[in-house]
Amino acid sequence: MIPDLQSNLATAPEKKAITLDFVLRLLSTCMEKSLYGYEYFQTLLSEYCTVASPLELRQLVSGGGGGGGGVDGSTSSGSGLAHNAIHLLASRAGTRALSYFIAYATAKDRKAMLKSIKGTWFLFCCCCCC
Repeated sequence: MIPDLQSNLATAPEKKAITLDFVLRLLSTCMEKSLYGYEYFQTLLSEYCTVASPLELRQLVSGGGGGGGGVDGSTSSGSGLAHNAIHLLASRAGTRALSYFIAYATAKDRKAMLKSIKGTWFLFCCCCCC
């Protein structure tokens, strides 16, 4: 069995803050490089969502996990998870992470997520790979 983030934190609860900070910095770096469509990013994002608090998830959606508004510290409205939600639907882990973000995001971020997905439902319904 491959250990996941939740089981690792269960074995060493005193290192939870350090571990979550490291994973958040790693996710922020991946978001800066626009790696939303890659499965390893989505898997790590999904595991982070299972152990992070709702406030941390809300900050990750709206601010990209960094200190400022966006991933690079700016407040640009074209970056971040909210505007790249369509890429998270590429895998099961990404879809699970997106469901966490929709549950804990602000109304403005939920609107941006749904706007990024808008117009693609027909393509998902017509996909012959399902």
